[in-house]
Amino acid sequence: MERVGLVLSPQDLLLVVEVSSLSTAKQDESLRAVAYAQAGIPSYWRIEPDEGPALYVYELNGDRYDPPVVHKAGAVARMAVPVVVGFDPAVLCARR
Repeated sequence: MERVGLVLSPQDLLLVVEVSSLSTAKQDESLRAVAYAQAGIPSYWRIEPDEGPALYVYELNGDRYDPPVVHKAGAVARMAVPVVVGFDPAVLCARR
């Protein structure tokens, strides 16, 4: 089977989604958001499983993200950028 390489650059990305962990929470919260903004990635979603879970939605404004909109478990989070979607953040970390 032939392996096909895939090379993406930040300008190819519309959205980055990360699930935070206790060991990287501070890095996820600050350093990565700055790096993604500097790379020009329009949307960044950070999922915090230990918060119910909670979904933090960052949207690029110039060269930095606006303060995040926080969506808590039990309510429907609705986004229109970069895609139209709605869901309860609780489904993101539901155990099956």
